[in-house]
Amino acid sequence: NPDPVYDVLHRIIQWSEMDIHQSRLHIQYLGQVTQFHIDQQMRYARPKFRKMWTDAGADKNPLKLRRILIHLQDWELGHVWQFGNTYHQGYKSGSAVTYDWCNMPHGTANFGFTPRVTFQMTGFVGDKMQNLIDRSLQGEPTLEVEV
Repeated sequence: NPDPVYDVLHRIIQWSEMDIHQSRLHIQYLGQVTQFHIDQQMRYARPKFRKMWTDAGADKNPLKLRRILIHLQDWELGHVWQFGNTYHQGYKSGSAVTYDWCNMPHGTANFGFTPRVTFQMTGFVGDKMQNLIDRSLQGEPTLEVEV
């Protein structure tokens, strides 16, 4: 969307240096639920997507395909994320999370007082984003970036 209000989201995409296949601003309103599910990415097995999959190195490391969720507001009561048996809560605006969304059941609900707003990027991670993920897994301090 070329509307200037979305410029910050375009800058996030550029900064990430990911090969983005889908991005979306996701707003979950009061009472909305995304039931527990596992996303299927079988399209990459189809001949027209296979080269994309192998060129990204996902045939050797399927976790090259990632969904990054960027929170556009602080966590509020009633904003529920569940990844496997873990609840994701207490996040701050601008923080990001990723998980093995193609193999882990996950779902969301909003029974709070305000809409829950996230920016979601799905695609293949490059060295920059993989380095951030690895640093986080090793318990290193979180990197703060201005876009």
